[in-house]
Amino acid sequence: MTVRLFLIALLTLFCSAGASSQDTSAVLLEQIKAVNLPEKSLKAAWHRVQHSSLLVEDLVSEGWVYLEQPDKIRWETTSPVQQVSILSSDESARGRFRIPTEKDFKITVLDGGQNYTLRLDPLRRDLRQMLGQVSISVDRRSLKILYVLIVSPEGDWQRIEFSKVEKDL
Repeated sequence: MTVRLFLIALLTLFCSAGASSQDTSAVLLEQIKAVNLPEKSLKAAWHRVQHSSLLVEDLVSEGWVYLEQPDKIRWETTSPVQQVSILSSDESARGRFRIPTEKDFKITVLDGGQNYTLRLDPLRRDLRQMLGQVSISVDRRSLKILYVLIVSPEGDWQRIEFSKVEKDL
């Protein structure tokens, strides 16, 4: 499990709100946060498609993500291989990787008709080296996250869709 996958889960579910120069965008971000973020915990299934220019076929994997406020993540891969990784602020404090917050991104709301797109531009140098572009697609009616698309600086990408979301178990 790479740090990038933890970052995806974190961005998708914890980083839906941030500063905005427009009042309507700030209100929308707060509404998206209210719909998607748990007060205490969250469990969701995920399905990921990864594309790399080095591979002939895209890689497909599935699993579960468990989040516990404020900063604990369990990323469980169930297919094609089984693997479990855990990240918490305790690990990041030892200098491995600081868990990003909304302050580490410039968040722009784009209106795409049926969906909103939250574009997250990393402000930290270490995040810019890892992430070229992060887009979160949000359903216009329900304000639920549909998927996250992450494009690396090299042009490789991964798309993660979440389902079976349960909050505050």
